[in-house]
Amino acid sequence: WEGQQWNRSPGNLMSDVERVHIDPASGETLRVTLSHKMPPITPPEDTKYVKHIKFRSEILSEWWGHDIDLGAIVVLPEGFDEHPDARYPVAYMHGHFPRTFRGLRETPPGPELHARSADCARRRPARSSRAGAAHRPTRSTGSSKTGDPAHSVASSSC
Repeated sequence: WEGQQWNRSPGNLMSDVERVHIDPASGETLRVTLSHKMPPITPPEDTKYVKHIKFRSEILSEWWGHDIDLGAIVVLPEGFDEHPDARYPVAYMHGHFPRTFRGLRETPPGPELHARSADCARRRPARSSRAGAAHRPTRSTGSSKTGDPAHSVASSSC
């Protein structure tokens, strides 16, 4: 789960931090003692909807000459446990060694979110009728880079 980051990878060796002065003219050899080992990383916890799996890759382990593990994060749909024989569509997302899946709400939103969404819908400007000129509100204000007032963007916190 550490994602091949040298400064977090379990088992990597490191030294104490020391202040040194390097004089190129002295020809002195600088000695570094690797006295510490990076500890194992606690794997992320599974939830009802997010599962983390890790497995040994036979092909990569053979190639590198030592065990190589691969990992995956699986996001399950509502009702997965109740319907184990059901088939679901799949979507693959390749990240660069993510620790876990973020942005998933595991509890239904409260009434405050519904009220905010309704308020945003009321304040959202009408979409442009010009072909290909979809309007998306953002937090910025003023005209677009084109300088065309027809493409100006309204201020919005939604």
